[in-house]
Amino acid sequence: MESARDKCTGEIIDAEQLWGIERVDPLGYECRGCGALVTPCSYRLENKVRPYFSAKNGHNDNCDVEGEAELVKRAQKQRVSTRDGFPASFPDRLVLRDTRPVADADGTPTAAASAKERRTDGASDVRPNRHWAAQTIRPICRIFLNYPYDRDIPLSIPGITGGTYQHIFHSLKSSRIITYPEPHLFYAPISWKALLTEGDYLEIQLNYGEWKERKLIHPYRVKVSWRN
Repeated sequence: MESARDKCTGEIIDAEQLWGIERVDPLGYECRGCGALVTPCSYRLENKVRPYFSAKNGHNDNCDVEGEAELVKRAQKQRVSTRDGFPASFPDRLVLRDTRPVADADGTPTAAASAKERRTDGASDVRPNRHWAAQTIRPICRIFLNYPYDRDIPLSIPGITGGTYQHIFHSLKSSRIITYPEPHLFYAPISWKALLTEGDYLEIQLNYGEWKERKLIHPYRVKVSWRN
């Protein structure tokens, strides 16, 4: 699994966020679809495999997350949305945070109530989170790539024009460089050129831009400040 719910905060955590957590709680995460205990794996920096979550004891009945792999395979060939909507949970907004949420003074997690409801027998029951807030761009990009025929599902990103995946993501022009007046999430293939590092900046050359006689003469470039 590429994401799971933090049992303390109720937030959906992408597996690669584990790299930035000082002490990862091996019992602190649950399946975002059914509430089964999941174990964070391969999150140490020396691990060759990227981080992921594993439901070692299996998922509970009727878990939509368990069937996502088969759904993605089908979604690569056809639309999977129906009259009832999109059949899987997905991030519908991006919420960037500098710090993780903390518990109340009595130790009760501040966001956990939104993820769970209390049953009459006193047990904690998970309420499926069909729409959830992503804390990084990675799970949003994953949905965009995995479901090419369902990009009309809602998405909200502060400062970005558009209200759906298909309107927020824009491909850069492949054969010429133009000015884009509105902010979007632009994407294009990365060039085989080596990364250029210069002082406080890192520059990535893309494989789209102005071509002449089958040669890329003026490519788009992504310039990233890594000063801080």
